[in-house]
Amino acid sequence: MAEPGRAISAPSMTLVSRMISRSKRQDEAWWYYLDDGVYGAQSGRIFDHINYPMTIYTEGGDLSSAVFAGPTCDSVDRFGDHDSVPELSLGDVIVIPEIGAYSIATACHFNGIAPPVIIDLIDEYGAQLRQA
Repeated sequence: MAEPGRAISAPSMTLVSRMISRSKRQDEAWWYYLDDGVYGAQSGRIFDHINYPMTIYTEGGDLSSAVFAGPTCDSVDRFGDHDSVPELSLGDVIVIPEIGAYSIATACHFNGIAPPVIIDLIDEYGAQLRQA
């Protein structure tokens, strides 16, 4: 049994995000900042307590602990503490599948950062861009 809205709409959207900044903290974990966070398409992490699986596309380096955060510099815009992640480089791609359910419905322009652009894939030959 599933909540119908989520069961039907979650597969309708995949988030493609990039790592835009990183820092090494005193606890020696890498902090990776993505171009989207909980004020964008990942609001389900807060409102619905969903831990979206992430697929990381990187050339990779040594494994280390890491924290993922959004771009807003807000302490709430933090998610995904991991023990074993390959070292990421600027521009590496993170894909979060099945993020469609309610993700854009609560996105906002927090700290002046626009919600993600939506690309509607019409078919294998066409796409349409629109702002959330």
